[in-house]
Amino acid sequence: MATLDGINRFNGRSMKSYQLGTNQKLSDASGSTTMLAISPNNSLYAYNNVGRIYKYNLLTDQFELCLDLAEHIYTGLVLQYLLIDSQEQLWIGLSTGLYCCRFGEVPQLIDSESHVTYITELPQGIAIGSTCGLRIYSKDRILLHKLCPGTYVQSLLAPSDSDTLLIGTFNSGIKSINLNSWQEQPTDAATLPHTPIRSMVEMAPSTILLGFDGDGVYTYNYPTGGAEPLFTRTNRMLTAMGVYSLCRDCEDNIWIGTYTGGAFLMMPEETTTTLLRHHKGEEPSLADDNVNAFCEQRNGELWIATDDGINIYNPQNNRCRQILAGNVVLSVSIDSQNNIAAGTYGNGLFLLNSQGEILHHYLSNNSSLPSDYLSTVLFDTDRDLWIGTMDNQLLQLECSTRQWKSHNVTKARCIVQKDAHTIAVGTVDGLVLINKHTGTHTHLFKSTDNKGEDFNAFIQSIAFVDDEQAWLGTDGGGLYLYNLQTAEKKTFSTEQRLPSNRVSALLIDHSNRLWITTDHGLACLPPQPSMQIYNQNFEQVMSRFYNRSAAILLANGRIALGSTTGVLIFKPHISLTSYQAPSLQLTDFRIDNIDARVSASMRPELMQMLADSTITLSYRHNSFTMEFESVSFRYQEDIAYEYMLQGFDRDWNKLGNNEHLRYTNVSPGKYQFRIQSYSLNSGLILSSRTTCITICQPWWNTWWAWLLYIMTLCCIIGAVIKSKQQQLVRHYMNEKIAFFVSIAHDIRTPLTLIKAPLDELRHDSTLHENATRSIELAHSNLNKLLDILSQLLDFERIDHSSMLPKIEAVPLKQIMDNLFTVFQPLCQQQQKTLHTSSIDCQLGVWADPQLLNRILTNLLSNALKYTPTGGKISISVKTEASKVKIIVSDTGIGISPKEQKKLFTSFFRASNAISSGTPGIGLGLLQAKRFAALLKGDIKVSSVVNQGSEFTLILNRVIVTNSAISVTTPVMERSVTTESTMPCDPDKDTLLIVEDNDELRLYMRRIFEPVYRVVDKSNAQEALEYMETQYPSLVLSDIMMPGMQGDEMCHRIKSTPATSGIPVILLTAKTFRTSIIEGLQKGADDYIAKPFDIDILKAKIQAQIENRRRLRQYYTQIALQHTLSTDKTIKEMPVQSAVPNNADSAFVEKATQIVKDNISDFEFDIDRLCRHMAMCRTLFHERLKALTGHTPQDFIRIIRLEQAAALLQQGIPVTDVSIQTGFVNSKYFSTLFKKYFGVQPSRYTGQRMNIG
Repeated sequence: MATLDGINRFNGRSMKSYQLGTNQKLSDASGSTTMLAISPNNSLYAYNNVGRIYKYNLLTDQFELCLDLAEHIYTGLVLQYLLIDSQEQLWIGLSTGLYCCRFGEVPQLIDSESHVTYITELPQGIAIGSTCGLRIYSKDRILLHKLCPGTYVQSLLAPSDSDTLLIGTFNSGIKSINLNSWQEQPTDAATLPHTPIRSMVEMAPSTILLGFDGDGVYTYNYPTGGAEPLFTRTNRMLTAMGVYSLCRDCEDNIWIGTYTGGAFLMMPEETTTTLLRHHKGEEPSLADDNVNAFCEQRNGELWIATDDGINIYNPQNNRCRQILAGNVVLSVSIDSQNNIAAGTYGNGLFLLNSQGEILHHYLSNNSSLPSDYLSTVLFDTDRDLWIGTMDNQLLQLECSTRQWKSHNVTKARCIVQKDAHTIAVGTVDGLVLINKHTGTHTHLFKSTDNKGEDFNAFIQSIAFVDDEQAWLGTDGGGLYLYNLQTAEKKTFSTEQRLPSNRVSALLIDHSNRLWITTDHGLACLPPQPSMQIYNQNFEQVMSRFYNRSAAILLANGRIALGSTTGVLIFKPHISLTSYQAPSLQLTDFRIDNIDARVSASMRPELMQMLADSTITLSYRHNSFTMEFESVSFRYQEDIAYEYMLQGFDRDWNKLGNNEHLRYTNVSPGKYQFRIQSYSLNSGLILSSRTTCITICQPWWNTWWAWLLYIMTLCCIIGAVIKSKQQQLVRHYMNEKIAFFVSIAHDIRTPLTLIKAPLDELRHDSTLHENATRSIELAHSNLNKLLDILSQLLDFERIDHSSMLPKIEAVPLKQIMDNLFTVFQPLCQQQQKTLHTSSIDCQLGVWADPQLLNRILTNLLSNALKYTPTGGKISISVKTEASKVKIIVSDTGIGISPKEQKKLFTSFFRASNAISSGTPGIGLGLLQAKRFAALLKGDIKVSSVVNQGSEFTLILNRVIVTNSAISVTTPVMERSVTTESTMPCDPDKDTLLIVEDNDELRLYMRRIFEPVYRVVDKSNAQEALEYMETQYPSLVLSDIMMPGMQGDEMCHRIKSTPATSGIPVILLTAKTFRTSIIEGLQKGADDYIAKPFDIDILKAKIQAQIENRRRLRQYYTQIALQHTLSTDKTIKEMPVQSAVPNNADSAFVEKATQIVKDNISDFEFDIDRLCRHMAMCRTLFHERLKALTGHTPQDFIRIIRLEQAAALLQQGIPVTDVSIQTGFVNSKYFSTLFKKYFGVQPSRYTGQRMNIG
């Protein structure tokens, strides 16, 4: 429905409003601002006077702007009417002309002269109504006809069953056009008002409804021209007469839209119900809404007994009149002569004629009535009047004798004539049948006859099926079908869908259907074989509390029922399930507990899934609300709903007429949502929908996640088991390697004592030739033993991840040439052939030269060992895109395929290698494999037993330009022999040796005593205690000692200012790189591995002491560089092999600056200098002497003398210079100056001038 404020949607129960996105309004002369249009494909459009056209989007439940005419039409834009034809063309009627276009096109002007008022589509084209007539256009936008010139067309209608176009005019009634001849046909419009016909709609064949602006609604028969008022001011059915729109829905209901009174719903007469209630000042109106009984006269007037007299309703003029006002009338009955008996509560009995005039008024004091409180009255076919009282006996007033007759039946509640001779009386204790001829009473259905049963004998209503069966309605026991002959009964109660067990009235219609009223509603029971109760639901305004005996079947077949809220009159056939079941529509699906904007953005997707009947939601969106509807405006109150979410609900949930439901916290899973509408009347299912709803599992609870968990758990368990196994194997292997490494560490010290004397003897030229050969043999085997020990120590380095290779570009040719030079003599000696391929000089690999040499040496050594005499060994190189393969092959004993898999494991040797008797420990190939991994390479093996083996080393390729590298080949050891050139200084430098091994310590003492003053200590603690009072020239210390380790002692020496300048050389059996780096980081000046070459050790010690001497000269130079003297100042000299320490340089510079700042102070001495340096005297003395070679006293004197020389060169007198440089006695100054410079101060300037 379009209103002034927007669009409203009514589904029979609720109203929803839609805004069109603009507050701009422009009313035309007819007052409407918003209108609706439907396209042939049932799309809904809304438009307003300012030219904005909107389309309804079902997914978003909004009207979306699809065309704004203001963007194309700039003047005179007042949109009057919009039609979308079967070709999806928009016919746009403005107050200034007619336009046409398609969506997405620019509107095309068709007619600029018309003020368009209405547009409709015909089979022949498009009919355009305007203020100046009618025009017919083809769908190609060509004008075909101009009709009815000068006629103000207000509305158009082409009835579906004729070739006629009806024209509703502004003030000329209705006109008709024949669509075949296009000629105007005469119409009889004399009875129609001369007001605008705003709307027309078909109602029935040949009949239409006309909506007048100011005169309501008329019916019009267009073939005959007959017109009748339907809703006008006279019948006051509408609250407003300005009818602007008429519409017929799919149920043939007529909707009437008015300008000021809102919208009205009109249902066709044969399918409507009539409600009569008390409306003060209106007609028809009851005197009181509490209706107790009915009777109908032959003329169709309905007498209605109420708590305020009797209302006589005339359906012809729809009016009521009241009689017996002030009396509570409980029962009425009419005889064949149209006389009416009215029984009252407290005022006796009235006999009335057909006009309502009182003929007799019987009271207990003027007649045989035992009481004035009557419960029921009945005229039988003999016109005898039967009267039941509340508490007394039943009376009979015979018509023929006018005599009163009493019957022994008390507390009658209802009286029904069974047949011409039998009267049935329902009492508070059963059913009594009275034979009029014999006067006998038969008492049935008594409470005493059914002992032990759940039974109720309080009968309020009776309806006979035939001579043998009767329906009995009780007050609390429900409904009984009772057999009068056999006393058998069948019970109907709320368990059989009866609205209530308190039955008020019963009646059987012309179709033998039993109608049952209760204090909770109306029900219907069709005849056998159905026997199913249908609950009835009518208008909401009607009370469901029906009164006792207030039911009547009217002559026209309609039924009238009395309740506490008036009278309900209906035709029985409409109230069963004969109406077409409306479809059940799911109208909305919303996620709960989310932001409104997020909900709006999700709606299109959710509605599309709802339309597809498959909804998939995230596990976070497991609370949702669903809305639905089943629209039937006639029977809306008869529709109820039930639903079930299979997998979540155990049973159906009843909703009644509520049209939304909500689920919260639905667990992830797949569900079938089922909802169905059913008739409260019949209980039958009207429509149903099924939607699959899937709540997705959270990612951590999906099948693949659980699969991943299981796989992960299995992997963890497998890894734990494998790790435990590997841990046991590693523990076993580590214990073996640790044992050998421990032995290697312990062996290195004795080997040092072996190697050092051998090195001395090798240089002794006085030895005999045989002795020399024996010494060389011992020296060679000693080197082999050292190589084995090195392999063991290398395993320790690799296992502790302490071996970090130094990767660089290594030229292969030089490596191969070195190896060939080493192994060629050995092959010749063992009568084996060694081949090598030619290699490009620029071919190289990324590797550590030392590790690469170790790998290849190992492979070649194995090939040499396991190749028999006369065999061949070859080294070849193959290149690929980014790899280099170095292949070492031989014709040796080979390795079986089974044992090749174990080849690179700890302590493994092939069985044929062991049987060959060749010595080995099974670590070489494992070490080579690990070295290759450090170089980001690999070693592959292929071998055939007794045919030979081929080992392939794969490394990354590189192009090299510089082939000069330094590689040490472990097989050929080159001893460094350095002749001792140390001067025999009478003041020998002090060498402090710290070694826990007594033999090695005494051996080194013997070796170095000829050159140095040697002090030896057995542990680090004793050495530190010695250095607290003495200052050695160099410390030579082992690392591994009991108590404090040698590297820790080194750290303490270097971190103590008094000893930080002492050079430290560390000796150790730990030869791996990280141990060396760690020692150097702790301050060691050099690092020598055991067993060491004694000549190399001597050279390193001499080099360190010489570097220390150079540093002393350097620091003295720093101290004197600020003076202007050039004679005595030490000239600059490069400090080779020694890097000045920044802290030491800063120390000397600071001490120099302090002396210069106090140079003229006679009292400035060592103590004051120490205070300025914030150091104790001893510490300052030792450090300054270690750095400069001068004591603090000499250091101060030298700076003063250098400064004095600089002042003398400036021409300052000797006496003044003596005072300015802090010498009190000038004679003492001259003595010191001459001793330092070799010339008297007075002659120093002249000598400088002569030199100049």
